[in-house]
Amino acid sequence: MALAAARARTLRALSRPRPPGRVPLPVPSRSRCSPAGAPGALPPGGYRAWRERAARDPAGFWADVARGWLRWDSPFHTAWQPGDTAGSARWFLGGRLNVSVNCLDQHVEKSPNRVALIWERDEPGTAVHLDTEPWLEGILSSPRFSFPSSVQFGATLGLL
Repeated sequence: MALAAARARTLRALSRPRPPGRVPLPVPSRSRCSPAGAPGALPPGGYRAWRERAARDPAGFWADVARGWLRWDSPFHTAWQPGDTAGSARWFLGGRLNVSVNCLDQHVEKSPNRVALIWERDEPGTAVHLDTEPWLEGILSSPRFSFPSSVQFGATLGLL
């Protein structure tokens, strides 16, 4: 029931008129998730071809997906190494990536004016649409993200 209510609120928020200057959210087609030729675009056989390849060659399949979708600081040399016990397999050996770059930065670069967050307040009709770039700038300019000049690249930091 809660899921249906959340879905209804989201659909209502998306159907409301948007302020001028905002980029509408793209709606992916059912046939593919990405434009043809882009990383992640479904192959000619569609989802079934992906599923069959993943079952036939899981290491090769996930290596291609990881190279196409993720930005690697240093590339991996081995996609998958089976383990001795159940659940002990190792993936993407030798690779190093920055989760923040893959989860946030690349999307800010591609579409800085895209809606990053829709805050649906308790009062109907008072949703707030936060665009990616201004929201990120606001977060990074807050006092909690002001680091002393002594902080060096690669340091481990914690936020309270």
